[in-house]
Amino acid sequence: MRKRNTVAIIVSVVFMILLSGCSGYFAMGWSGNKYPGKFNASFQYFNGSKASKFSVKEGETLQVNYKSSVEEGDLTIKLYNSEKEVISELEVNSEGSKELKVSKDDKYKLVVAGKKAKGNFDINWKVE
Repeated sequence: MRKRNTVAIIVSVVFMILLSGCSGYFAMGWSGNKYPGKFNASFQYFNGSKASKFSVKEGETLQVNYKSSVEEGDLTIKLYNSEKEVISELEVNSEGSKELKVSKDDKYKLVVAGKKAKGNFDINWKVE
């Protein structure tokens, strides 16, 4: 009986590892939302990355408000353009806002990446 339970636990752990490899992240205790203009979560363990994509047109201004707190591990929050260049990096364990004037139509990706992280983030953006 004990051997059967041990095998079941090992199979479950391997299955979770395989699933996390397919999705790009592994998280435990994740509670979050991702809507147009909003991305937030709190988590007990986050390893990998999650992203939100949106478009901004030439001449528009992107206003980003953020707040994050990390108790353990590392967390980065970066904004990329379609050429995979980092346009801005948001400071973690901080609260603030950034305003970016866009010089051409482009698709942007906001990427939150964790390395054995425990904490939370709340990011809102709007295009004006």
